[in-house]
Amino acid sequence: MSQIDRETLHHYVDRTNFVVRCAASATLAWYAAVLLQSPHPVWASMSALIVSQETVHATRSSVSGRVAGTLIGALVALAVNVAGDHWQLAVPLQLAAAVGICAIIAMGRPAIRVCLWTCPLVLLTTTSTESPFLTAVYRTAEVLIGVIIGGLLHLAEASLMTWLRLGRYRLAEEQPELPGRLLEAHLRGVAQHKKDVENMLHQGND
Repeated sequence: MSQIDRETLHHYVDRTNFVVRCAASATLAWYAAVLLQSPHPVWASMSALIVSQETVHATRSSVSGRVAGTLIGALVALAVNVAGDHWQLAVPLQLAAAVGICAIIAMGRPAIRVCLWTCPLVLLTTTSTESPFLTAVYRTAEVLIGVIIGGLLHLAEASLMTWLRLGRYRLAEEQPELPGRLLEAHLRGVAQHKKDVENMLHQGND
């Protein structure tokens, strides 16, 4: 196979992996949220898609930022809601205060900017039969479901592609840490075994 044919193969492998992984992440996250009786499983699907980046390193950064941002946004929304109820502040004022606080926290930190829209999710999806605390728990759980599934599927794909040396994961800098190290150890073992066999044959000929 020529170099051009190899690059074409890896290009299409990458594109196919991304399409299949996104479709699977969104579907599995929604199904998991439904099984857990989440009232809004759509947020699980959206979170799975948001963290599903093209490289495993980008996905890992997106996962950590989304988890941190979601927790910050939910906690800020709850704190503002408690203070707002005490001071009898209307929901629009609570929303403005919560988003303003999160904007200060997220300024210069794009990875956790999700906290800005977590506040409206918590404050504006609360119903008369559901407390703000329970709403925050539901929204956070929905996000975490999507994040975990999206992240795990990408790690599984990256691990498989690393072992098969296909797509971008044939390159050392694109390999996830654990499978990459295992592959390096395996290749070193194979190389050493070949040397040992060659030495034994050479000694036998002597």
